[in-house]
Amino acid sequence: IKEREWIKNSNQYVTLYERWDLFIPFIEKGLNLLHKDGVMSLIIKKSYNTAKYAEKSKKHIFDNHHFQQIDLFKNIKDLFDAAVENTIITVKKTKSKQKTKRILHIDSFENTIDLPATDNLKEMFAINPPMDLGKRLKNSELLGNIC
Repeated sequence: IKEREWIKNSNQYVTLYERWDLFIPFIEKGLNLLHKDGVMSLIIKKSYNTAKYAEKSKKHIFDNHHFQQIDLFKNIKDLFDAAVENTIITVKKTKSKQKTKRILHIDSFENTIDLPATDNLKEMFAINPPMDLGKRLKNSELLGNIC
């Protein structure tokens, strides 16, 4: 708790959001330490893909740097024998117009599928493409609005 308070009060990090995980300032610090065209790869928890607290971090990278590659994992929890699913992000400090390469590893690190490259932040961390339900849900109420 003291470490989190020190990090928060240092005013060094622009990507801290909600109940952020310690790897959020770690990612930002790594980017700040890179040279102009430097590249870093990090193995991080899969929660980065969907957690609300990671939104600022992903947007900051998307707006100011470049996600070169994102490795997503399905049914693999033993990269570090920690029973936690992971994601690998490779980020270049310099902004680029290239699309982000996305690789899905299924059941083993070697079993891969190339997912469509994208320049859309919402699609970068998704394993499955978003479903367009069009008019079929036009008169429906979202469960989140009810509960």
